[in-house]
Amino acid sequence: MFKLKSSSFLLGLAGLCLFLFSSCNNSESNVLGDIDEKIVYQIPFTNNQQHKYQIINSQEDIIASGVLSSFIQDGRLVLEQKYSSSQDQIATDEIILVVDSQTLKPLAGLREISHVNSDGKQINDVYEWVYDNNRDFPKLNSTITTQNGSKDSSLDLVKNYFDNESSFWLWRTLNFSENTDFFYNTSLVLDNDINSISIRIFPAEAIEVPAGTYNAWRLVIRNGRALASAWINVLPPHEMVRYDNGDIVLQLSD
Repeated sequence: MFKLKSSSFLLGLAGLCLFLFSSCNNSESNVLGDIDEKIVYQIPFTNNQQHKYQIINSQEDIIASGVLSSFIQDGRLVLEQKYSSSQDQIATDEIILVVDSQTLKPLAGLREISHVNSDGKQINDVYEWVYDNNRDFPKLNSTITTQNGSKDSSLDLVKNYFDNESSFWLWRTLNFSENTDFFYNTSLVLDNDINSISIRIFPAEAIEVPAGTYNAWRLVIRNGRALASAWINVLPPHEMVRYDNGDIVLQLSD
């Protein structure tokens, strides 16, 4: 079992779980327990790779900025997300996830969400989790620490699982070919739950973002009734150019 030391990582935008599907618990998704399909075909990440994003809402207001980084530490791939609110400098969300450098199988993670409550008090919610990747009985063990105390949870995993927080990287590793489908499961630490995900790759199209115009594959990601789209650069390192879940949009800015 890989142990992530909290002293090595972290600082913590409340609500950024909306980026993926962790807020869609009513989506009627069914866990794919028997599917063990190959998802990761390539590793386009390099050490100290970094991409910056502008985050807008449905009214096209800039609400936050984000930085996605990857680097190698002790032979493991470390995936880092840092988000900060445009309206409130105290509102931040920082996530560190350690995965296998070749398969992206999750090993451990740490997340801190900082914000100010209605009383003006700064609140720091900390999530720490470790995977027991036993071949027959994989398990996710997590600890959530909030102002109300700490809570330990355990979750039994199923085949073909990845961590929800690796999604922005996982989509870049696919074998890109139009009208191709992929299926896998994601573990959600915040909800202590598993969701099934399906992806359909559509033909590449021109997409314009603050960083420029890219020819990008369009991925339609489905979790039950919830839909999102991601545009992945056709050219290596296949960075995510844009992500849209209907509520918020990430656009590559640098």
